[in-house]
Amino acid sequence: MVDHCWVSVRGVRAVVSCVALVWLAGCAIVPGPGTTGAPETSATPQAAGSSPYRRLATSEGTDTSKGHNDQLGLWAIAEQDAENDTPDDLSVLLRQQQNWRRAVEHDFPPGGDITCDPRTFLPLNNSVLVNVAVTGPDHSVLQSPDPALLTKALRRAQGRILRVVEDGRELTEEQYEKVAGADEDDSYTPNDVSDPEGYTGVVGISDIDTKGVRYVWLERTVLRIVAEELREAGAVPARIVPYLDADTLAWLRERGEALPTEDELR
Repeated sequence: MVDHCWVSVRGVRAVVSCVALVWLAGCAIVPGPGTTGAPETSATPQAAGSSPYRRLATSEGTDTSKGHNDQLGLWAIAEQDAENDTPDDLSVLLRQQQNWRRAVEHDFPPGGDITCDPRTFLPLNNSVLVNVAVTGPDHSVLQSPDPALLTKALRRAQGRILRVVEDGRELTEEQYEKVAGADEDDSYTPNDVSDPEGYTGVVGISDIDTKGVRYVWLERTVLRIVAEELREAGAVPARIVPYLDADTLAWLRERGEALPTEDELR
């Protein structure tokens, strides 16, 4: 993102970023059809009363590549939506966005100590927004876990995301070296992943460069990786969100894009 040098512009950026964060406050979206709250994980029990956020079973530690751990077919539906042409009918687009919410909340049930705003990687009308950020579980208080821990988690995630193939497989470093630069249809990995940066209460990766193409299974695996690194860094409870700083919001406005509200995604 461009680093503006005028104090007045910095002030505007701060105000807009705060507005964006408050705007994202409506995040506690109810599960969609076919989505149920996952059982509490017993491997690492939480002390009674230590936190209102339980450790629920998410996609952490599972195979999130194409065709795996998708018993309800929700991610397959999201993939089919992504392969279709952008619909002229906005009601069709909204249904695709609702399908995306159901898939995301299948992997990240509401109410857990790591949740995901379903507007992360959300299909849009004429744009592809491939970025990811993390913050605290409650946007309304404009607070996050220790920013140093969030940054540590995303720096570790950054290297892993670079090794995710379009079908969602996460390669080892050795495997990645073999396919890097290979001209094969099924070996595409992101061209670049930007360094973690922050704005009010949020630390994120502002760009995962996929050349303007949405790869649903890759995006699913990115969410898993971020969750795993948040857990490893001890940066929980946390919420995965889209990276919506002042520049990104301005870019969306210029393209006539508007993310749906919580009620619209239900």
